[in-house]
Amino acid sequence: PQSEGATGKPWDNYWLHNEGRVRDKGGGLQGGKMSKSSGNFITLQTLVDEGFDPLDYRFFLLGAHYRSQVAFSREAMESARNSRAALVRRIAAILRTVRDNPGEIVGPLPEGSPAAVYLDRFREHLEQDLATPRALSELQMLVKDSSVPPEQIVSAVNRMDSVLGLNLTGTAGAEIGAGQENSAESGAVGAEVERLIAERSEAKKRKDYQRADDIRAILKEQGVLLEDTPQGTVWKRI
Repeated sequence: PQSEGATGKPWDNYWLHNEGRVRDKGGGLQGGKMSKSSGNFITLQTLVDEGFDPLDYRFFLLGAHYRSQVAFSREAMESARNSRAALVRRIAAILRTVRDNPGEIVGPLPEGSPAAVYLDRFREHLEQDLATPRALSELQMLVKDSSVPPEQIVSAVNRMDSVLGLNLTGTAGAEIGAGQENSAESGAVGAEVERLIAERSEAKKRKDYQRADDIRAILKEQGVLLEDTPQGTVWKRI
């Protein structure tokens, strides 16, 4: 109303309010509802200072329906970061096989084409009360579907991302340009895998088997398979 009174023009036709966010107890975090009045909140800059990308937080929020209360924790943010990174890596691999400009949203996909089917389901989920978790799932299944031509995948991903705002092909293209597969990068990836393996080992010692299973699942999503042996845990690419 204030904006309409100031401009004399219609402003918004709809106004939505999402459910609140709560913080899980543990890890030094205070549990309960996150709110400015209670002081139990964090800023985006705090996440950035802790090494997260703002898009990790967006990915985290998209993974929950706006009517649902979201439990915020460092573990949830790490899971979102790893899932987004895995998605970007898959898209980067697809981009390497496509000659067209990955940043350009091209013409309509052929009706009934494999990618168009994914795109239709993506749209249907959003039209059903903004079901972003289901829409995001369609995107993740699309990039894993080897039966879909890569050009169609890129086109559909760009359309989906025009709604989600995750800058997926842009980030994937930047990683390709930066030489993601060079030896230095491979060494950094290996160091991160070893760090997670060490964390998993500590979790098992604490009998925190849920965290140990979560780490195994995170690494599997990134294309890393763990194998527990009498000599310790080893890993390999899959």
